[in-house]
Amino acid sequence: MEKEPLFIAFASQKGGVGKTAFTVLTAGILHYRRGYNIAVVDCDSPQHSIGLMRDRDMECVKENDSLKVALYPIIKSDPEHAVEDFYHYARERDMVFDIVLFDLPGTLRSIGVIQTVASMHHIFIPLKADNVVMQSSLQFAT
Repeated sequence: MEKEPLFIAFASQKGGVGKTAFTVLTAGILHYRRGYNIAVVDCDSPQHSIGLMRDRDMECVKENDSLKVALYPIIKSDPEHAVEDFYHYARERDMVFDIVLFDLPGTLRSIGVIQTVASMHHIFIPLKADNVVMQSSLQFAT
């Protein structure tokens, strides 16, 4: 039986608390420093911040194939199809991943967020020293 990847989400119902930053930093550490096969599913549509960052990275390294190979994949999706899109991506490319990081939008109102969160092995909820953010984050965690 093939090993299932570990699913980790950075989620909160507040925007601007660092979900995307934590996702990118964690992916970089796990992939480049620890050697894990990482995929990132950017579910924060329509902006897909991580996907846009990768597009800019690819422009910078377009002449260097060895740098392109070293990059971990970023899968643009939405919360409703995030897990399904990851599995489709992995099957289509016959790739095995150790860890998959999910960057979710800053609201539970987005269709599919709850079902995607329910599929995670671990959920990290970034906080900010602000009463409204703290209350919202505690409600989200509950």
